[in-house]
This record gives sequence, C-alpha cells and structure tokens, in this order.
Amino acid sequence: MNTNVTVSVWNKYHSEHLIRGLVANGVAVQANGGIKEAPYSSVYKKCYKSRLTDVLVRRLSLGKRAVKYSLNSYEHFSAKHLGENNVFWGWSGHHLKAFEKCKKLGKTVILERGSSHPQWRLDRMTREYERAGLRSVSLGEELLAAELKEIELADYISIPSEFVAETFRMHGVPEDKLLINPYGADINYWSAALRERKDSSQRPLTFVWAGGIILRKGIHYLIEAWKVADLQNARLVLVGGIAGEAKAELKGLPDNVELCGYRTHDELLEIYKEADVAVLPSLEEGMARSLLEAMAAGLPLIVTWESGVTELMNEKQCGWIVESMSVAAIVDALHQADGNGEGLAAMGENAYAAVKDYSWTAYGDRAAKILKGIL
Repeated sequence: MNTNVTVSVWNKYHSEHLIRGLVANGVAVQANGGIKEAPYSSVYKKCYKSRLTDVLVRRLSLGKRAVKYSLNSYEHFSAKHLGENNVFWGWSGHHLKAFEKCKKLGKTVILERGSSHPQWRLDRMTREYERAGLRSVSLGEELLAAELKEIELADYISIPSEFVAETFRMHGVPEDKLLINPYGADINYWSAALRERKDSSQRPLTFVWAGGIILRKGIHYLIEAWKVADLQNARLVLVGGIAGEAKAELKGLPDNVELCGYRTHDELLEIYKEADVAVLPSLEEGMARSLLEAMAAGLPLIVTWESGVTELMNEKQCGWIVESMSVAAIVDALHQADGNGEGLAAMGENAYAAVKDYSWTAYGDRAAKILKGIL
C-alpha cells in the first residue's frame, strides 16, 4: 500500500493526535512505533524489541543503559521501515539513520521536536544545575551530535511554540524550516472544572502546579518564592511525580504546601475544581500541555515565556508572565493574584476563551494542512 506519510516515534507522546488528524483529513499514514498499537492508522509497524525493553524498563526499574538500548533498537528498526511514501515524519533523538536513508532516497523529512533546540536546552540546564550545586546533566556528546545532525538533515522541523522557534533561530536554523503548530487539549473534558468550580469564599486561595516536580520546570524558584511571599489564607498544591534532583527543595515546606504526587486526569480535574491559579515557572519546555489543560479548566496562569504557552494568552487578562529564574518576579505575581481574588474568576474565563479553539482536533487539522502544503 502506498502511503503519503510515515509517522515514526519510539514512544507515544502526542503521535496519536497527529495520526488521527492526518487520517481524518484524507492522508494515508504508515505508523512506526514501540507501543502496543497505533490507533487510526491503517498500517502499523511495531518494533517488538523496543516494546519489550520498554515494558521491562518500567516494570523492573531498569537504568539508562536499558533505555538507550531500546532507543537504539528502535532507530535501526525505523530505518528499515520507511514505507513507500513521500514524507517521513520522525521524532527527535532516535531517527538519524532513518533521516540519512530518506535523504538518499529523495524523501521529504519532517523532524518533530517537542522542546527547545538541543544545544540551547543543554546550555541552559547545565548552568542551572551548576547554580543549584548539582552535577550537571548532559545529553552525552553522541546524542547531542545526533540531534544536531537530525536538525541539519530535516527539510522541515515541526515545533509547538514561538519560544521553541526562537531557540532554533538563535542557533542558525533557517526560518523556512520551522513549522509552528501549537499542541491541543481535550477542551470539553477540562472545562468541566470551569463549569463546576467550588465556592472560593469557603476555602483558601489555591495555586496549583501540575507537572513533573523537576528543576527544569522551576520548582526550586517557586518554593523559594512561596516562602518569601508568605501569603495568608492561601495554599499551594503540587501535583506530579517527584524527581530525585528536586527532593532537597521539598524539605521543610510550609504547612500550606500540599504534595499530592502523581494524579490521574480525573483526580486532577477534581483538584482544578477547587483551584484559582495554575503556576509553572518553567526554565525550558516545548509547550506545557498541562497549562493548556489548566486554561481550559478556567484557571489564570503564572508562567514564564519558556513555558511555551504565552503566545496563546493575553497578559494581565489571562494571568501573569514572569521572568524565568526570578524569585522576585514570582513573588510579585503571587501577591498580585492574592490581591485580585474577585477578579481571578474573570481572568479564568479569559484563559478559557483564549484556549478553547486549541483542541487536539484543531491541532490535527493544522498538521494535515501543513503536510498537504508540503506534498
């Protein structure tokens, strides 16, 4: 079967929304992957070796070496299953061999990149780890070189935000390579929190963090700012798995900080029904999907430009955009939110209005339009 595009990704990420959108718009898709099954595509090539390794990694808590083996297995697999197509659309970090083969065959290559330029990201996080007195994190020279080569080989790079685009421009990537397509959210699902919000007069003013509790998302800056702000009749709810690097930051938390750990979407939706503001002062993202969900739930935001969502919101109407890595900026935003209690509901309505058209269906439609333009 001839297909218009092969969509290839080692893990799931947002590939299901991409594939569904392409198929719904009349594009024939071959999906390559390492998950149990690929929905919506008529042709699915599964890397069994990578799938098995991935399951073992999660169940047995195997280390980075096993993950690297799984990625390498998938990279070789995907290069063997390019499909009879015009375009190959592959995720960053594990498609160098496939891209090299595509270029020899004259296929168009789209690189899917869900975060900032790899060199920009490495530079920022290395400095941050050094500032925090931790051993700096590294991609490893081999992986960094591979990701940079993928960028060089790609005809186009699909990215979710203007922030990400700017980091690519900073590293000399031509503008005509960049395809900006913001992510989406299940708007109808999350908006239930807006419709069913609990009476705020009967509870503390509630700020919610939703996402992995890691340095990259700025948890250490938020905790310090929360202590400095010393808000009365307010609480901070932290939802997300806690990384080892962040455990030291969570010692000695004030009594009005609640650690919830990982929560399902249904559980988070209930938390949003008793929340007033979403906060995520990220140092680096692509586009934080939890913030799109929070906006759909009718919550104003306290976020950084690096969160990737600021292009979708009107500052002061949908929340506050703060300087990254700045405790003082977060403190100021917390105080403004605390002093604007009655106005927060209106800001939440504005946030919903700003994001309501950014559904996953709209994301898929835009992707299909982009692809048809390329074809």
